[in-house]
Amino acid sequence: MSASQTSSTRSSARSARGRRTCLYCYAPFRVERGTQACPDCGAEQSRLDQERWWTREARFVGIEKGLKVGALLLTALLGVVLTQVMDVTSLPWGIGLLAALGGLLWYTAGCVTRRASFMDLRFLWPPLLVCIAFGPLVISELLRWIGGEQATASGEGALRDGFVWALPWLPAIALSFTIPGLFARLRRERVDAESDRSEDPA
Repeated sequence: MSASQTSSTRSSARSARGRRTCLYCYAPFRVERGTQACPDCGAEQSRLDQERWWTREARFVGIEKGLKVGALLLTALLGVVLTQVMDVTSLPWGIGLLAALGGLLWYTAGCVTRRASFMDLRFLWPPLLVCIAFGPLVISELLRWIGGEQATASGEGALRDGFVWALPWLPAIALSFTIPGLFARLRRERVDAESDRSEDPA
């Protein structure tokens, strides 16, 4: 992609973020004060709503709720798996990292409808996933080294379990760099499509 194309894409993304449209039909509509009804669809919304969300369309709200339920179930499932593959010394650290993962999954699911995040998700997801993947293994080995323990069959088993735990996370680490772009593209395409339709004289 050329520099001019990259600049155009970034400009379009900034425009989509700053544009105020109806949260339900996406017609150009800015609430100046209090609560007002969209002149196109009649849906009521406040200025705070428009600052907080880019959409309250039922379909996207439903997707957000489904993702949040999935985040809770996935975190619980990973917690069970973690207790089976990690040794006692690294388990508390692993559980703490999984709690952080659950919180970030919940927060990321909210980005389906929220206008902006407090921090670029590209700076949150990759480091957390790296810590989840390799943190328990590193901590377990570090504690064993500090304790002066020699390599044993159980130690080698713990090392093997650590790698088994880490490997499935590698694709997730790679995919995590695409998360912000997916949300930005979803918002831009949805808002632009509806805006073009409303401006079409036909």
